[in-house]
Amino acid sequence: MNTFMTLLKREYWEHKTGFQWVPIGIAALGLFATLLAVVFLTNDTVKISIGTQNPTDLVGLWEATASRGDKSLAMTAWYYSNVLNLAIVMGFVGYFYCLGALYDDRKDKSILFWKSLPVSDTETVLSKVVSVCIVLPLIIFVISVLSNLGMMLIGLLFAALSNWDIAGMVFSPGIILKASWYQLVAGVMAVLWIFPFIGYLLFVSSATKRVPFLVSWLPIIVIVIVESIVFRSGHFISWLGGHFSGVVKAYTTPYSIMSQIDEKGLSELKEVTSKIGWEFDSGWGSFANQLTDMGLWFGLVIGAVFIVGAIFIRRYRDEAL
Repeated sequence: MNTFMTLLKREYWEHKTGFQWVPIGIAALGLFATLLAVVFLTNDTVKISIGTQNPTDLVGLWEATASRGDKSLAMTAWYYSNVLNLAIVMGFVGYFYCLGALYDDRKDKSILFWKSLPVSDTETVLSKVVSVCIVLPLIIFVISVLSNLGMMLIGLLFAALSNWDIAGMVFSPGIILKASWYQLVAGVMAVLWIFPFIGYLLFVSSATKRVPFLVSWLPIIVIVIVESIVFRSGHFISWLGGHFSGVVKAYTTPYSIMSQIDEKGLSELKEVTSKIGWEFDSGWGSFANQLTDMGLWFGLVIGAVFIVGAIFIRRYRDEAL
């Protein structure tokens, strides 16, 4: 166990920039841009009309004439948009991490040193899997919670500069807690849906001798073209789309939920946001229902097969040649 924890620490320290500083930088940039908007745009006559009825219109928070319900809705939308933005960052970081996870040490021949240590190839590969499936999402989660708290403080600054009456709308630790819980559940579902591609990318990283980025796309493009020409069907691309759709819907569900809000305003906001997470009704089903999807479980098996393949290649290929 201590050996495995050491391997996880190695992954973190070697990829600290992507795992930690990139998402921190993106979150800080979003807060800084929001702070500038508060400092330079906030006054009693500010009117930036893009349509405050749109729940994704964050400008409604800063519009002087927006209702209290719209401001609360805009604040809620900001928290969930922050979760979505950091999820996109996590996707890019995870993609390039997987591509280089088992390729970089073969490229610079440092694999010969790592193989001389009393660490099995299975532990090494599994440490990569745990790093991208658990460690990275947890780091993103912490950054998301802290940046949401920062946004709430900026909202209070806006209240102090314009109208203290809305301070109660802005001070919303309960909504942050709900958004954080949702992020945890959405993160679990996203990892489950994307797991076959994590396994595939690690397999490519273990097998290829050069340019893993191009090698990762080539088989996918060839299969899609061959199936289209020979069988005149699109089952493979549909399967791919279904899994990526699962990831996207896991993080965009709050928006589909909040889009149900109409003229009822704040009272309906509380009712609708209570559905976010487990019992939304978007025609796609709750997270609990997703776990009964056979396509998800088939993808998990495919991902596991690719990971076993990556372990096999790393164990038996002679890297000294």
